[in-house]
Amino acid sequence: MSTTITGFKLLDPSCCTYYAEQAFAYPVPGPGEKWGPWFMHPEPAQPDGKDCGPGGWHIMKSLDSRYAPVHWWPWAAQGRGIVGESEVKARVHEIRLRRISRAVFWRALRLGWGKGADLRWAKLKGANLQKANLWGANLANALTDGAIGLEAE
Repeated sequence: MSTTITGFKLLDPSCCTYYAEQAFAYPVPGPGEKWGPWFMHPEPAQPDGKDCGPGGWHIMKSLDSRYAPVHWWPWAAQGRGIVGESEVKARVHEIRLRRISRAVFWRALRLGWGKGADLRWAKLKGANLQKANLWGANLANALTDGAIGLEAE
């Protein structure tokens, strides 16, 4: 049995990521489904220990938008068949996604997901972030209008 790794996939509003200006649309859960289907990379790479490169799907191990499309949204991700990994991300042969609702995302930030997170371009408009630990978080270009608990110090 293959090891399962968990983390995040940051997708644009059409559930896509982009490479060389080409969109890839990820299969997501249908109505009433908790997880989307497992799907295999069409050209799986041999394990090489590298967290980035062709032949695998990339999973961020924490909320880190450095490689995300603009106007991203986080999805929970599970991956199998590790090609390579680092402290930041993993590259896997198979992946499946689970929707993270706005309320769950905002609550998770209050419970510590945001500490040191790279939240550039995050959609936090109207979020209740009181008592959220966002120490060291990068909120550059984040949409924070009306967010509670982000008062300037």
